[in-house]
Amino acid sequence: MSEGASFDILGPHFTNVKVVGTGGSGTVFSAVDSKSDALVALKRLSLHGRIHCQRALRELKVQTALEHENIVKILRIVDSEGKSLSSYAGAESFKDTDFVYAVQELFGTDLHRVLQHSNCLTEEYASLFLYQLLRGLKYIHSANVLHRDVKPSNLLVDTDNLLLKISDFGLSRVVDSNYDHHRHLSECASTLWYKAPELLLNSKSYDSKVDIWGAGCVLAEMLLGKPLFEGRHETEQIQIIFETIDVTEKDLIHFKDYLPQKLQRANSGITAKSFRRKFEETGISIEGE
Repeated sequence: MSEGASFDILGPHFTNVKVVGTGGSGTVFSAVDSKSDALVALKRLSLHGRIHCQRALRELKVQTALEHENIVKILRIVDSEGKSLSSYAGAESFKDTDFVYAVQELFGTDLHRVLQHSNCLTEEYASLFLYQLLRGLKYIHSANVLHRDVKPSNLLVDTDNLLLKISDFGLSRVVDSNYDHHRHLSECASTLWYKAPELLLNSKSYDSKVDIWGAGCVLAEMLLGKPLFEGRHETEQIQIIFETIDVTEKDLIHFKDYLPQKLQRANSGITAKSFRRKFEETGISIEGE
C-alpha cells in the first residue's frame, strides 16, 4: 500500500481513508469520522491467528485504560465495516471479524520524522520533548504497565503546540510490582537500537528501567541527530553499548547468566570514552565522569 493512497473501506462511517503509516503492530490510516466530521487516525489490528489476537486485545485493553495528556487516546473501537464494537451484544460477534480499528487522535507527524527533517534538535526542544516523554512513562509505570518499545517513531508530535504523546502499545505488558515476574516476561521484539541490555541478553527478569533506557536513547538521538547505538544485530548492539559506556565488574556480575563468555572476557575492566566524545563533537558538554 502506498502512503497517501485513498481506500474505499469503513464507509459510510468513515470517508477519505488514506494510509499514513505502517508498522509492526498495524497499518495506520487517516480518515474523516462521519459522526463528528473530524479528522481521526484509524489503526488497523489483525485478528488472524492466536498471536495477533492476543497482541491486539492486549494493546486495546491497555491503551483504553490509560488516560493522560502525553498518551495517545483511543476514542472508540470499530469493526471492519466501521461499526462500533460497543454495540455488539456478546463476544461471539467477533468470531468472523478479520480486523478491528482503533479510532485515535490524529497527529501530523512523529519524532522520527521530525528528526529526519531537522537532523537534530536544540537542547531546549530536546528537554521539552524528554519532559513530556518522562511524564507519560511515569503515568504508564504507575499503572503497572511496561511499554517496551520506546522509540522516536512511537512518539507522536503536534508541531503547532509542541505536544508529544506516546503511542503503539502492541508490545506492552502489565506487571505487578508486588510479584516476582522472573521468567514470565519474554524477550520482546522491540526495535534493536533502543533495546535495553536486559532485552538484548534475553533476560527473563526486567522492569520499567527498559523504558527509561529507551527514553535515554531517544534523548541522545534528539541531540546527536542520529541513533546513539547502531548495531546490525543483537551481538554487535551489546558490543557497541559496552564500547561506548563504562562497564564495571558489578555490571558484568549482574548479567553473568546472560552475557556470553566471549563478551565477558572482552569487556572485563574496559573503560569507555566514546560516550563523552560523541556529544562533545556536536558542541554538547557532558557533566561529570
